[in-house]
Amino acid sequence: MIAPQAPSFPTDRTARAAPVDRALLARMRRIACSCRAGARVDASCNCTAPGAGMKPCLASLVATAPQVTGRHLTFYRPGEADVSFDEAWLLALVEAAARGDGDSLRFLTIRHVAPPARARIAFLARRVAEARAEGIEGDDTRAQEHKTADARTALT
Repeated sequence: MIAPQAPSFPTDRTARAAPVDRALLARMRRIACSCRAGARVDASCNCTAPGAGMKPCLASLVATAPQVTGRHLTFYRPGEADVSFDEAWLLALVEAAARGDGDSLRFLTIRHVAPPARARIAFLARRVAEARAEGIEGDDTRAQEHKTADARTALT
């Protein structure tokens, strides 16, 4: 009798890993650093308006993720070559949202996010994907509001 052989799997981690959007990962890590350094506030979404921009949407996603998962998420320092599970999970959420893959988005949230918060984290992932696709940065919306207000007062 011949024993069945186990299938061979690649042992190199890089051979199995999916391609990573390094630019989005770097932004996510910078935002995570600022979230850790900042005061603990409710991660209310300031990206519900159309054209809100990438930065506020990504900041809401990164700030909300620990709340909806109920645990501390691991973010490496910017420039680090390795990718943590939590970083890969958030990147996969955004990629699934960008593809319009609701099944993958549901699968990614079902094991890690409490049921009442699943729609919220999926919404935030979709907003990040939309802002990234449209190329809207939205780095300083308050400065834009002040410029608009200053222009209005200058006219009167």
